Amino acid sequence: MANLLANIRKRAREKSAASTARVDAESIIKRFPAFADYPGLSKASFDALKPAYTAYIADVSSGDMAVSLETAALLLTFANLLKPARVLDLGSGFSSYVLRSYARDAQHDVSVCSVDDNEHWLDKTRSYLQGHNLPVDDVLSWQDFKQQPPSSYDLIFHDLGSMQLRAEALGFVLGLRDKSGLVVLDDIHKHAYRRTAMAGVKQAGLSFYSSRQFTHDGIGRYAAIAVE
Repeated sequence: MANLLANIRKRAREKSAASTARVDAESIIKRFPAFADYPGLSKASFDALKPAYTAYIADVSSGDMAVSLETAALLLTFANLLKPARVLDLGSGFSSYVLRSYARDAQHDVSVCSVDDNEHWLDKTRSYLQGHNLPVDDVLSWQDFKQQPPSSYDLIFHDLGSMQLRAEALGFVLGLRDKSGLVVLDDIHKHAYRRTAMAGVKQAGLSFYSSRQFTHDGIGRYAAIAVE
C-alpha cells in the first residue's frame, strides 16, 4: 500500500511538472522569441555536441552522471544566442567542454571559470579539456573559487556537487549573476530540489522557468532557468 501511494504521488507530481512546463515554455518563448522554433534553433548545438558527448559518456563518465545532451545543447544554444562574455561553470565535466568550446569559437573575448568541489574530478576535467585542445585556466576548486574577489557573470550553469551542496550554494550563486544574466539550474526533476530552487530564485527577486519542454531526456531529467 505504501508503495502504491508513493507511486500515485509521484505520478501526480510528474503531471503537475509537465503542466507547469508547458506554461513556462510559453514564458521562455516570450522572453526569447527564437525559442518558438527550438528544434531548429538548437539543431546546430545538438549536431556539434553529439559526437563528443557520445565519446564522453563512453570513456569519461556515465550517461546518468554527466549533464544530459539535451541540457548541454540548451547551454550552448543560450550561449550562442546571448553571447555572454563572462561564464561560470559550476560542476565541471562535459559542461566545461561545452562552454569552453563556445568561448573558443566566439567572435568576442569570453572568459570561462569552471568549478568543482571534487579535486579528483577537477583533474579529470583538466585532462579531458587538454585532450581537446581547450584551455585549462580558471579550473578551480569550490573552496578556492569562494575565496576569490566577488565577480559577476552573464551566464551561469549550476550543477555543483551533491544536491545538498547545490541547494546550500544557490543563494550565493544567484548573487553572482550579472543584472542581465541568466542561470541554468540542472536536475530540476528532483522534487525536493525543485521546491528549494523555486523558493531561492523567488527570494533573489528573479523569475523561475522550467525548461522541461526543451531539456527533458530519456531518463526524466530536465533543467530550469532563472532570469530577471
